[in-house]
Amino acid sequence: MKPSRFSSLLSQCCVLALAALLLPAAGAAAAADRVVVVPPVDTVKGVPKTGQTRCYAATWPVAEIPCAGTGQDGELQKGIAWPAPRFTDNMNGTVVDNLTGLVWLKNADCLNGVRIRDQALKFANSLYDGYGLPGALLDCGLADGSTAGHWRLPNRFELESLLDLGQADPALPPGHPFVNVRSDWYWTSSYHSYYYILRVGWAVHFNSGQVEGRSWVLEDGPEDGRSYVWPVRDGR
Repeated sequence: MKPSRFSSLLSQCCVLALAALLLPAAGAAAAADRVVVVPPVDTVKGVPKTGQTRCYAATWPVAEIPCAGTGQDGELQKGIAWPAPRFTDNMNGTVVDNLTGLVWLKNADCLNGVRIRDQALKFANSLYDGYGLPGALLDCGLADGSTAGHWRLPNRFELESLLDLGQADPALPPGHPFVNVRSDWYWTSSYHSYYYILRVGWAVHFNSGQVEGRSWVLEDGPEDGRSYVWPVRDGR
């Protein structure tokens, strides 16, 4: 006897139901190596702590006060915790920042003085293991095998990443391995998008941690338009 149309449809439904039960299990086995784990939401992802742990009164004279209940950075200390140790001395003239992975010149004043911004850019871009320049330390103590093009002038955020806002003179984490750090202005590769027409670029002050636009050129005196130079390269 020919099956009825109803029984045929019923059979098809049974087959589809069985497939629906079996396919997830087969798919799970086939995709066992493709499991995607969604991390929890982190509102400070990528933003490190500032290093500040103290709080201050808003009244005069200003004094240090207990942080509890102030809502200041010293109380909240939001951001990604710094690794310990924060820096690793590679013993080859370079220091790696274990927070950012950037590699910095250990000697923070290899040029032995300030330079105008164009000179700073050219020096950083041409630095390499074995580099020599009149008035500078021979190859800046490098023995890392770096070649021309590896080093560069840091951008504003990269240079700021070294700051410890809980410190001053210099504003660097305690126990850092750098040498010849000057508590003064250091150039960045970032220009000032508002005052660029006046030839202004961003610089970071390693005494106070201040960030400011500085003139690119000599204008009013021997120190005007000059800052220190601290090259960096990508980790590898």
